[in-house]
Amino acid sequence: MKKQLCLIFLGFLVIFFINSCKKQGANAPDQNGKISDDVLSAITKMGFNANDVHAVNDGYIVEGDIFISKASLGKTVSSPNIVIAKTEQYRTNNLVTGLPRMINISVTGLTGNFITATDAAILRWNNLNLTVKFQRVGSGGNIDISGIYQGPYPDGSILLGRGGFPENGNPYGTVVLNTYVYNANSNVGYMTSVIQHELGHCIGLRHTDYFNRAFSCGGNTNAEPSNYNPSDPQNYPGAINIPGTPTTADAGSLMLACNNGVDRSFNPNDVVALNYLYGQPAAPSATINNKSSFDWVDGGSNPIVNGSGSGSGTIKAPAGSTVAVTISAYGPQITRTTFTMSGAQLSGPMGNNVTVQVGSTTQTFVTPASGQVSWNGTFYRSTSSGTGHISVQLQ
Repeated sequence: MKKQLCLIFLGFLVIFFINSCKKQGANAPDQNGKISDDVLSAITKMGFNANDVHAVNDGYIVEGDIFISKASLGKTVSSPNIVIAKTEQYRTNNLVTGLPRMINISVTGLTGNFITATDAAILRWNNLNLTVKFQRVGSGGNIDISGIYQGPYPDGSILLGRGGFPENGNPYGTVVLNTYVYNANSNVGYMTSVIQHELGHCIGLRHTDYFNRAFSCGGNTNAEPSNYNPSDPQNYPGAINIPGTPTTADAGSLMLACNNGVDRSFNPNDVVALNYLYGQPAAPSATINNKSSFDWVDGGSNPIVNGSGSGSGTIKAPAGSTVAVTISAYGPQITRTTFTMSGAQLSGPMGNNVTVQVGSTTQTFVTPASGQVSWNGTFYRSTSSGTGHISVQLQ
């Protein structure tokens, strides 16, 4: 087999090895190497693969790269799956709560490019403007990055780092990087990518291709839990499809299990998923029939037929907010738009029954406790051209 250098990010346990992208033992097993059936059953019920489980201090390594503490073993995962591109998934194992939130990161016992790469990874995360942000502090961070010196395992794999997932709404508190692999002069770009990836695990992200590591690592993957149907990747308990993602696989995700050693950052699908989980809340707005405006146009969704058209629906806005309604009629000759509203009082002299002939008027109302009012209207034109328009905007 042609030799190939592969990097396996470990969901806080990252391994490195030569000759195959298939994940090997991610950490040293316990002395007897025996995992009880009860433990394997609990791992399966959590939605993880129970093949190739390794016992380590205070927990287990599953799926070749994920650490589950003994304390969290058997706990129900409460946060959603996110399906990307049908064959590519994000999976959260608990999330950070108390948003918006600043997470402090400290670096202990590491210097040089470790610091530079940490700062660069923090900048990449913060540039997404999520409700989770990071900043580096001198000591005592919510997440502390430190070093361990450990050589290769007998199978040739190398521990790059280890950690875990959020607990009780807090990010996992430790990232350990192997100084056998890295030093203060190592490539900043690659180290940035590794730390950036690890911070994703700290706030609850599993590998994008957790259900099929062959996607990024090559080779074969272990069988999945019995409640997962590989012929239908969407059919996974709690899966949520994200609108706007492609229908074909995308190999560029930062959170893929394997990396060939390059500096890799967020791709568009990563950004979609992260905004779904940690995006800023949408700014309040007013809508008419779930849009910003209603227009009568030729051949449109609200067509003008024989010189006239009609419409009705709902205007929505936060309760107690002031909404400006603009009613317009445009054309070379006679055009007319009528607008009638119920559920609140318009501010103008025509009250809740407004007629505009060649021109426009803007009137306001205060949204009731229900957050919506009903409307209906008509448009008329005397020639072959002309449009009617109703728009809404928060004041």
